Amino acid sequence: MVMHNRAAYATASITARSVQETEPDSAATEEIAVLYKWGSGQLVLVQ
Repeated sequence: MVMHNRAAYATASITARSVQETEPDSAATEEIAVLYKWGSGQLVLVQ
């Protein structure tokens, strides 16, 4: 899994919101979805 350094992450952080809230249709949002799915799989939360 690869996480890029995207401006969307900084913008979301500055506004105290998630990237899903600030830019819901962005590549950054897709990266977070992939990260969540991977992390959930590691914790056996999602089958």
